[in-house]
Amino acid sequence: MLSPDIESIYTAVIEVRGVEGVFKVDADGFLSQALNSTSVDPEAVASVTAIATRACRTIGSDFKYGNLLRIFLEFEHGNLVIGYYHDIMIVVMGSLTMVAGEVLAALESFSPPA
Repeated sequence: MLSPDIESIYTAVIEVRGVEGVFKVDADGFLSQALNSTSVDPEAVASVTAIATRACRTIGSDFKYGNLLRIFLEFEHGNLVIGYYHDIMIVVMGSLTMVAGEVLAALESFSPPA
């Protein structure tokens, strides 16, 4: 069963074409939930996401761009979208056919509990 704070984002993105996995990760890189993931190690996703997010937050701070909201990465064989919400990250992995705009819209509408 999904926790209430991730259920809305999971429901919003799991039907998006090309989505292959949804992960909830805390700011320290610990995996809270892994949903629909068949091709990657969820623990590896969590730790690497925390490292990448820390680097992106530093960029935002150094350039005075403000708080990190989302990250979109395109790779040769797939895409990755990360929504950053203070102390948690929602990571959405997908194929090249993933409709990133729909995923980004769902992440933007997500409001985790305080």
